[in-house]
Amino acid sequence: MAYNLNMEIKPSILIVEDDARVTGIIVDGLEKDYIIDSCKTCSEAYNKLANKNFQVACLDIGLPDGNGLEICRHIKTKHPDIKVIVLSKKSLIQDRLEVFKTGADDYLPKPFFVDELNARINNLLHRKGEASKSFEYNLDLSKGRFICKYGTIPLTKSETITLHAILNSSTKYATVERIIRNYSTYSIKLPSQDAVKVTISRINIKFKKYLGVSPLRNKYGFGYYLKF
Repeated sequence: MAYNLNMEIKPSILIVEDDARVTGIIVDGLEKDYIIDSCKTCSEAYNKLANKNFQVACLDIGLPDGNGLEICRHIKTKHPDIKVIVLSKKSLIQDRLEVFKTGADDYLPKPFFVDELNARINNLLHRKGEASKSFEYNLDLSKGRFICKYGTIPLTKSETITLHAILNSSTKYATVERIIRNYSTYSIKLPSQDAVKVTISRINIKFKKYLGVSPLRNKYGFGYYLKF
């Protein structure tokens, strides 16, 4: 079932850096504006790229099990929509040319200010149109998944039924009673009101983890609604 909303979704950024101090500084400076995931090795980076969606990857070159430029080549071959910023202590023109030959979108020599990295990330996102947060998403009722271009959120059966009731409400709001009635169409035991509230809390936690927002709100006297 497809829907369309204007959603304030934080872009997802992958940081591949083996220096924990540098990673900490980057995360502290960027986590307000982005969903940050980080790792220290090439193998970890490949695994994350295979299982999550990112809009930008920031790559150190010297890694314990390989070269960040190989990750860049991999991204440009397998995930061409991801923008790549290479972070390196190398600053000679030959080094920069080697970086751009791998397909990198930007290069930032170390040491750098996190504000500059943030500005470069923002520039790349605007260049590829990620500044617009309007997009379609699907609630897969049969498999229990919320799917959008920013990722797929796995849902339990109760979470799927609850979210479906809120999305399909004839008004903007869905009361707890309305959500419970939606369970009856699935021929399963009806939950208590407290159980529904716990389920809504779990949904918000998952959205926060995957998309950086907690979209289910409760307006007193009206019910639950979706707000991004």
